[in-house]
Amino acid sequence: MIPFLEWLMIGVCAGWIMGLTGAGGALVSIPLFRWWIGGTLKEITGWALIAVVLAAVFNAWTQRRQIRWRISMLVFPFAATSAWMFIAVKRELPEVAIAGLITGVCVWSLWTIWRNSPKRETKQETGFSQRSIGGAAMAGTVVGALTTLTGLGGGIVLVPALVSFFALDYPTSIATSLVVIAPSAFSSVFFQCRSGQIQFPPAMLILAMGLGIALGAKVVAIFSRTWSKSKALLIRRVAFSCVVAGTLMSLWIR
Repeated sequence: MIPFLEWLMIGVCAGWIMGLTGAGGALVSIPLFRWWIGGTLKEITGWALIAVVLAAVFNAWTQRRQIRWRISMLVFPFAATSAWMFIAVKRELPEVAIAGLITGVCVWSLWTIWRNSPKRETKQETGFSQRSIGGAAMAGTVVGALTTLTGLGGGIVLVPALVSFFALDYPTSIATSLVVIAPSAFSSVFFQCRSGQIQFPPAMLILAMGLGIALGAKVVAIFSRTWSKSKALLIRRVAFSCVVAGTLMSLWIR
């Protein structure tokens, strides 16, 4: 298959899953890169971050009115610093360990998406407490580490942390997490390219993936308008479970 079409189709699949589940696209792009394009797991997790950046930027724009900018600016420095610090760790880490980390995140993701979470009301932003600053430091550090080591955006960790430490509701937490994930993922890609761990793809391939993500997400948005909340939740859970199953198969079954 022509590389442009391969990256376009990966983008369409990532955008489709992003529209259905809210996931950043890395979980679906990792197995597709592995099956269609090939490469080592370290290379693939680096490329997957490009999907994370594009999907996060796209989602952040559509959800920009719900973003809490002060909170995101508090978390981002910790995420970016951690992403840089773990570059050296990834260089020495065996691929089976990276696969194990991704598997752990997948299992955690399944648990969070199938459990019934209590609803919370969004509180007005006030001064940051020591607890919220500590939570931001902890969440940002974990997100940066996961971003570099696994190629995942880290939203599965960051969103619950924002809910817990800043009393945000889930839609607001998701929107706020995107403006942390996008630049931290981009910085991780930059650091990995600079260290020689991955090669930055040509601009046309990145454009193809971006177009695919926008197209896939738009198609889902059109068809999902008629879904009830219960139907949308069920479809989201089933689709995400299928993506996780595909990711695990690509990691452990060759």
